Amino acid sequence: ATLTVDNEMNLAVFGGCNRFAGQVTLTEGTIAFPQNFAGTLMACPENVEAMERRVLAALAQATGYVRYGAGLVLTDAMGKALMHLEERPD
Repeated sequence: ATLTVDNEMNLAVFGGCNRFAGQVTLTEGTIAFPQNFAGTLMACPENVEAMERRVLAALAQATGYVRYGAGLVLTDAMGKALMHLEERPD
């Protein structure tokens, strides 16, 4: 899965089969993803659909983030890590 946020806070997520888009709200130490993403509805293998559901569920629960070098950890309201992301150049 990939997650991209541009300078205007436009969000693009590729879950392995489908693509999703929305707007992210970012402040110092807090993050909010849209409750409903615009997205494609391709028929995908069950294991890929399961991964996409986990990614979207993690984004829905994320309220905080921690940057470390080229990494980003999305956290929930209790500070529990939901997803680890690694920055990669285009």
